[in-house]
Amino acid sequence: KLTYPLTTFSSTGIDDNADATAITIDSSENVGIGTTSPSSILHAETTTGAELILSRNDTSIAVDDLLGGIQFKANDASSSPDPQICGIKAISTGATNTNPRLDFFAGESNYSANTPNMVIDSSGNVLVGKTASMYFVDGVTLHSGGGQFSNTDDFEMIVNRNGSDGTLVEFRQATVLEGTISVSG
Repeated sequence: KLTYPLTTFSSTGIDDNADATAITIDSSENVGIGTTSPSSILHAETTTGAELILSRNDTSIAVDDLLGGIQFKANDASSSPDPQICGIKAISTGATNTNPRLDFFAGESNYSANTPNMVIDSSGNVLVGKTASMYFVDGVTLHSGGGQFSNTDDFEMIVNRNGSDGTLVEFRQATVLEGTISVSG
């Protein structure tokens, strides 16, 4: 309760008595922390990089629902009209929100079309060029047990040695060398 006339003022939160702008809320209800021109619902900016916690608050999450996402943009005028460079989305893989995955996007067109360039699933598999770890789907899968390379139209894997003749690939079992593929001539 305020009583007038005010003779003392003590603030425990945001007020108009500060000497710098800390938070901005624009007419679109975008919030800026460290910026006076927020371009999304939450826009945090620092000279050393901002870290955020994003959380979805509904209780009826379905497969492929967005749990949270981050877009990375540049202020370079040469990247107009849209300076978005890349993004990351956390995606639900089940109605109970178990085993979500992270989808990584490079480029505005991939982000807008929801076509990830790379996925990391909850098992730690890294999927490049595909979203499922299946042998018949083109792309690359890397996991702790090895790797899988699948391609319908071209080479499945290219191993190139840029120097002189020598070993291209080593095959090992329990760190013991079992065989090699080499090139000479």
